[in-house]
Amino acid sequence: MSSEERPVSERSAIESVYDIAAPGFDDRFAAARETVSRFHIIDDVQRRAAQGARSVLELGVGTARLLGTIEAPLRAGIDISLPMLIKARQKVRNVVRGDAHNLPFADGSFDAILAGNAVFRYLDYDHAFREAARVLRVGGRLCLHQYAQWTLSPRSLFRSRTGDGRHVSEPDELRRPARRYGLTEIDAYFWRNLPFAPYALRVPSLLRLWSHLTLVFEKRLTETTVT
Repeated sequence: MSSEERPVSERSAIESVYDIAAPGFDDRFAAARETVSRFHIIDDVQRRAAQGARSVLELGVGTARLLGTIEAPLRAGIDISLPMLIKARQKVRNVVRGDAHNLPFADGSFDAILAGNAVFRYLDYDHAFREAARVLRVGGRLCLHQYAQWTLSPRSLFRSRTGDGRHVSEPDELRRPARRYGLTEIDAYFWRNLPFAPYALRVPSLLRLWSHLTLVFEKRLTETTVT
């Protein structure tokens, strides 16, 4: 569903969670050794996808924890949470409040788009990929992280069944809508959460043991290819 079609209560609930979390978000993240170690591995893929890009957009920028570490002449972020954006502006100037279903940027504005921390779980895939492809230049890259719907972790299984956004059971759930808009997969990473260091282990997708995945797409077409 698009931003306009999404129930107001659903968007408000998501916004409220992040509004409340914003004040101490960075401190809590930094104090969680397991989470920091895991996302150091996962975020590194996002950084490599943005390497060499002159203009980078992060969807669901939050406090700009990731975007603030990206080196590019133009860095932009978008988020629905105003308190998160207030924190983000301490690291990156160009951040705006808005929805990834309706990006307030011109066509072909960015060399790279990052969608970390499983922000796609809150989005309608078709609308999100369409908008990402629109503002991405030809040859630009989209790098997105998402959680698995099924996992060996009881906690993760519980969260995936209780409204914590939309998790994926197969990578093709993301690949199909991406292809509709001229986005070609060029790399894929699958990780299994571990309760000990390094806390995230890269695994083959066919083993169906992965807890997270990151897919990297490149825009190959100048126009969408919806059929």
